[in-house]
Amino acid sequence: MSKANQNTGGNFSFSPYVSEVKGELQETDPQERCKVIENKLPDLSDINANEPGEGYRNFELLSDSYSEGQLTRYLLNSASKVVHFEYIYEKSENVKSIHKGELVDVETLTARLVDVYWFDNIMLFSGRSEDISKARNKLQSELVGELRIEKVSFPTEILNEVLDNRHSDRHLNEKTPRIIDIRSLTAKGNEDVSQISIHGGKGIQTYTKYLEDASKVTQMIATFEYLNYTLLANISESTIHIYTINPSDSLNNKEKLLVSILFSSSFIRNFNNSKPGALK
Repeated sequence: MSKANQNTGGNFSFSPYVSEVKGELQETDPQERCKVIENKLPDLSDINANEPGEGYRNFELLSDSYSEGQLTRYLLNSASKVVHFEYIYEKSENVKSIHKGELVDVETLTARLVDVYWFDNIMLFSGRSEDISKARNKLQSELVGELRIEKVSFPTEILNEVLDNRHSDRHLNEKTPRIIDIRSLTAKGNEDVSQISIHGGKGIQTYTKYLEDASKVTQMIATFEYLNYTLLANISESTIHIYTINPSDSLNNKEKLLVSILFSSSFIRNFNNSKPGALK
């Protein structure tokens, strides 16, 4: 598993999308999906060492890293459904170097990497924003007619329900993230209010009141309960950033990555406003 886009200490950042599959990818289980995309996407191994190249590698299921002794049965079963692969592309860049006592420009190849975690219909991209945009567009063009990816958004009316704990029946289970504290919240206002920004733990009811004048939440830093863990997360229009997971002593970094993926996927599945056919 690549370490390029994974921070240490359980600190993970994802750009979230929802996907809809057609053609060969439709009705595939994770193992089959992994094989299909590995066969369809260009491999990175056959590139010219002296020219910029791009491709994909390390198609795997996250369950390969775990055993029942390390994780609960639910986490282990979920891990067996997460497909992970990497998109890598190289760029030619000029760097300064000393050659025979003189400072000269030297052309070198720099590799950029994006990790993709695909769980059911949720796709989480991890990497630099410009690289993620390139990876997403490239992936859709290479799987044209078989894969559609849409950006996630979180409408205020749904988050109001979350804050009020007014979940529908589909939300009432321990596998749904539950907000227990809010550090800060920023929202776009309605016609009379351009933006609302609240900081410092003022209580959930305070945030709910202010959201009555908001049209869309743009950023929220909050503490969530998920499964048997407490997570501090920053959720915005473009990113889900997991700062901490507690208790953390029983989890290594890869296990924290899995909890972060499942938390992010659950949050998107329950509370997002971008619903292709796969989410209907």
